[in-house]
Amino acid sequence: MNNFKNKKGKKMNPSYYAIIPANVRYDKNITPNAKLLYGEITALCNKEGHCWATNKYFSDLYNVSIVSVSKWITQLVKNKYLIREIIYKENTKQIDKRYLKIVGEGIKEKLNTPIKEKLKDNTTSSNTTKNNTKSLYPSKTTRYNSGKDRLGEGY
Repeated sequence: MNNFKNKKGKKMNPSYYAIIPANVRYDKNITPNAKLLYGEITALCNKEGHCWATNKYFSDLYNVSIVSVSKWITQLVKNKYLIREIIYKENTKQIDKRYLKIVGEGIKEKLNTPIKEKLKDNTTSSNTTKNNTKSLYPSKTTRYNSGKDRLGEGY
């Protein structure tokens, strides 16, 4: 279980799963660690629709420098996978809050995906045993050449 807390001391409990869609996973312009960070951000976004974790939080979580985390986030923003929203303290250039948001509407379940169609049609009444009549094990009368078993010597 993680023991990380945000700036206000509130314990951060991301959901138990992260989502890394194919377009992010296979993007050659993004480093593998940035892809992993994207997944972590999706987990944190599940609660409030945005991620408010700091670069320090991620650097502690992955045991890397804050500079590395910053570079990964920049990669994700430049490649349009994240939106970075920065709120400055009044009349200063000092950052008050930083939010990261996933670009797009996120993952929505498709109701008519091919796998669901196959599951719908896969019933025991349509399964046949015509090709399943051979035994997995040889009969007692099966003989092997030169005394070796079927897999060869030593097995």
